[in-house]
Amino acid sequence: ILMLATTRPLVNQHAESFRNTLKVDKVEVFTGTKKPSDRIKLWNNAEIIVATPQVIHNDILSDRYSLEDVSLVIFDEAHRATGNYPYAFIAGRYMKQASKPLILALTASPGGDEAKIRGVIENLFIENIEVRTESDSDVKPFIKGINIEWVRVSLPEEIKPIKFTLEKAFETRLEKLRKLGISAKANVTKRDLLMIRGNLQARLLEERSPEFYEGLSLIAACINLTHAMELLETQGLNTLLSYFRRVESEASSKAVKGLLGDTYFLRAIRLTENLVDEIKNPKTEKIKQFLVENIADEKKAIIFTQYRDTAAKLVEELNSLAGIRVLRFVGQSKRNSSDKGMTQKKQLEVLESFRKGEVNVLVATSVGEEGLDIPGVDLVIFYEPVPSEIRTIQRRGRTGRSRTGKAIVLIARNTRDEAFYWGSTRKEKKMYEILQNFKNIKLKNKHENQKTLGNSIEKRKIFIVVDTRELSSSITRELLNYNIISKPQMLEVGDYVISRRL
Repeated sequence: ILMLATTRPLVNQHAESFRNTLKVDKVEVFTGTKKPSDRIKLWNNAEIIVATPQVIHNDILSDRYSLEDVSLVIFDEAHRATGNYPYAFIAGRYMKQASKPLILALTASPGGDEAKIRGVIENLFIENIEVRTESDSDVKPFIKGINIEWVRVSLPEEIKPIKFTLEKAFETRLEKLRKLGISAKANVTKRDLLMIRGNLQARLLEERSPEFYEGLSLIAACINLTHAMELLETQGLNTLLSYFRRVESEASSKAVKGLLGDTYFLRAIRLTENLVDEIKNPKTEKIKQFLVENIADEKKAIIFTQYRDTAAKLVEELNSLAGIRVLRFVGQSKRNSSDKGMTQKKQLEVLESFRKGEVNVLVATSVGEEGLDIPGVDLVIFYEPVPSEIRTIQRRGRTGRSRTGKAIVLIARNTRDEAFYWGSTRKEKKMYEILQNFKNIKLKNKHENQKTLGNSIEKRKIFIVVDTRELSSSITRELLNYNIISKPQMLEVGDYVISRRL
């Protein structure tokens, strides 16, 4: 049996559950920390393997072992089976290699988009769907319920000048876009800007117009400004100032250089600098109040926020509260040079401290949303609503497991928070409607796994050397379709070695 899970902490959690529940000795964990040579040996002896999909993906590409003797593959957090995520590739290879393949896909949040749900169904070769909600009789005994509270806060009046200056900088660039003949409505969203950018990039392939390059630079600046306004409204001045500092230190593009020469943008930075230590964040103050009221006598809480800067500031503020012991729980980062995040080893250590009660509050980003079973979480706080129904369900599901839990969603009045809240609520309702419809439809799977004389004859394998950095690319997957096996190696020159001469 092969079970796939999205993160190393989740893999370890599942392996431990199998050992405790099934009393099976040969349960092995495959993650990037285990050598390929060790994985090959363990593959042939284990009864159950729990792995991250990236490891299995790379081992298949390198022909380290076959999936033909696997009786069942379980995909946890199955909604991930979209795009280039390895789930779809692994499912496809399994269906080709196994004589009697069996797939079980699990998710609490498949999403509110019918096309995406259908894509997951097709990518994982699903033939039957079982839908369960909290009200179903076979679910009720295992959940304790969640009391949800939506708390609205008002932003300080003092931040209005910052918002005004950012809006002026934004409107100036929208006007320039219109003069270039690029349509941009007054209430344009980040999504709209990304679509306009995509259209411009497509037009650039046909015509190398200076106006198009100018338009792309203006759109990039607008996206930066939209992000700054979102941080101001939903996160607060500390996170906004951290963003301004990164913009100042990474001023390489024409768009960013233009912003740093913009009077309005510079004024927004100065105003933020002057106010950041003078104004209390209303969301942070509410969180302090909730923790004092709810966390005592070995109770635990998780606070979710979208941004690491917000998480860092919250840890700093909350550790000053009596009886509150806080740690940050975030993922790894390759982009942010000032904050490398946490290794998966460190993540496991933090989770263990939380489980033991050495820490009673975690401040987590999205890495803490998926799947982790942490017993006894009494309170979950959303620092902000998220527009994704999947992430909303995942966040909420961290409580209400061993006992009745409470979820509090903080919403800043008259801001993007309210739009995000209503958006995710609408999508979640739509998701259940879609799933009920799918439940009543007999799904047909086009895949034929019956072996014929033609496909049972083993084709000759061809081996090429691939630079380790290219192993996860779509090219290596396509090569495997032609029975070309990729052997990873750190190459000094080039990405592929086909022979000694090429």
